[in-house]
Amino acid sequence: MMNSGTEEIRRALYSRNKKVNLAGLARDLGVPSSALEDFIRGRDTLAADILQALATYVWGGAAEYVPAIDKLRAVKQVPRSMGVKPEPLEPWQLPTYTAGPPQAAPGMVSPPQPKAKRAGWVE
Repeated sequence: MMNSGTEEIRRALYSRNKKVNLAGLARDLGVPSSALEDFIRGRDTLAADILQALATYVWGGAAEYVPAIDKLRAVKQVPRSMGVKPEPLEPWQLPTYTAGPPQAAPGMVSPPQPKAKRAGWVE
């Protein structure tokens, strides 16, 4: 069963209302926050232009509300480049490593020398 666009907007706002205070959104839309809360709880409806603005807000411009059929429609977005493709890599262009002569091992540590007897001390 397909849900209406109004229900999808309501569900999205319901989940956001638990995390974020939507009073600022209501102010930006020019709707009383009590009317927005009533819409979220399913007690009231909102005008079509308000629903269009809510769909744009909730889905970040990736969806729009079509009031004639009460559905959401995906908005085609211009693809963005992920960067510049690097030039093809040829293995012969890679730097090479040539081993040098073997390295000398660190010098051997000399064994400890016996302590010299100190005059006037008992050891």
